[in-house]
Amino acid sequence: MSRLHVLVMAKSPRPGRVKTRLCPPCTPEEAAQVATAALADTLTAVAACGAVRKVLALDGEPGPWLPPGFEIVLQRGGTFNDRLTNAWADTGGPGLQIGMDTPQVTPSELDGLLARLDDGPGRPAVLGHALDGGWWVVGWRRAEPRAVFAGIPMSAPTTGLAQETRLLDLGFDIVRADPKRDIDTIDDLTAVASAAPQLRTAGLARQLALEPSPVVLRADDGTALPLEPLRWHAEPSLPEQALLAGVAGPVLDVGCGPGRLVLAVARRGEVALGVDPAPAACALARDRGAAVLQRSVFDPLPGAGRWRTILLADGNIGIGGDPARLLRRCRDLLAPDGTIVAEVDAPDARPAAPHPAAARPEVAPSPGWRRYRVRLERGPHHGPWFSWAVVHADAIAALADAAGLELRHLQPIAAEGRYFAHLGLRRRPEERSVAVA
Repeated sequence: MSRLHVLVMAKSPRPGRVKTRLCPPCTPEEAAQVATAALADTLTAVAACGAVRKVLALDGEPGPWLPPGFEIVLQRGGTFNDRLTNAWADTGGPGLQIGMDTPQVTPSELDGLLARLDDGPGRPAVLGHALDGGWWVVGWRRAEPRAVFAGIPMSAPTTGLAQETRLLDLGFDIVRADPKRDIDTIDDLTAVASAAPQLRTAGLARQLALEPSPVVLRADDGTALPLEPLRWHAEPSLPEQALLAGVAGPVLDVGCGPGRLVLAVARRGEVALGVDPAPAACALARDRGAAVLQRSVFDPLPGAGRWRTILLADGNIGIGGDPARLLRRCRDLLAPDGTIVAEVDAPDARPAAPHPAAARPEVAPSPGWRRYRVRLERGPHHGPWFSWAVVHADAIAALADAAGLELRHLQPIAAEGRYFAHLGLRRRPEERSVAVA
């Protein structure tokens, strides 16, 4: 039996707090089921390995998925770096640490790493890279945890490289574990389930019969509106990075979702805050290290009148179904020299068609933009109806004017077929000009 421990970092699998990048196509409840299965598979493997101690550093309450023989310490700390540091300090002693995202780990694999760490010459430290750029296992015989984790960018494409560099700077001899695929997205889940079909996680994936992108944003006239959930969870594309490089802080990202743009701006050293009413999106953003508030943009927000940039990306100018009202709200939050960067659709080549609900004055169509009642659908399942709008590039100037703003610049991103309107407070007529890149 090894003299070392295995420490598992995990969250209690509650809907809306775990595996939120699986949503969509999963519902929050289904994502929690996946997390429960992955956690159970992971703990089963740890329970069967030869470590002298098995410790679970838990955020939340234990459940029936916890096998006997585990010590429990509670996670504490504001950032993931702090929670890692404190979990090691509370556990004490040398060992390995893994998470709940690699249920394909086996007892024999853990035993092999423990042996190399226990018996290896010099000053060994184990590190296993994850395919998404992070790491899935780390461990040592002797170290100061705070020195190992302080300042490491977590949940980033460079996390694994930064962690390895830190271990080398601290004088460790790296013992490299085989890379593994974390289960973060639906593609990850299907790949792990295919490679390890014996897992509970794989059985659940088969039971749910998940597909990579079965979610549709359906309007009440039957129209399927564009929806790109995979992009919302990915790192910003190169064109998006170029766009963000030109924005001034502080930055407010309205409808921030999982927080990818907030993080990208913050990594440049700018103050950035996201706001989103969805609990699952905010939980994921916070786990990635983004500063977010769970509330509507129409709720009270800090910094009114001082935001230099307000982002309305990924179609979020449609929030609430009334783009002029949304732009007025953003105008009130904007600094006098600030800019609203709003993503809009390509110019509308179709004539404005009557909407089925056009008899109701509040949803009457307007040239260049349309208001819809929409809901998210996945197979037979669907969410509640809510108001949404689609705004085309040729309508944004008039909508901005109705909100007390003006169009300063329309920036196409040709490689992605996307358009971004840069709006500011109205200037005197002699100062006005509009440019298209």
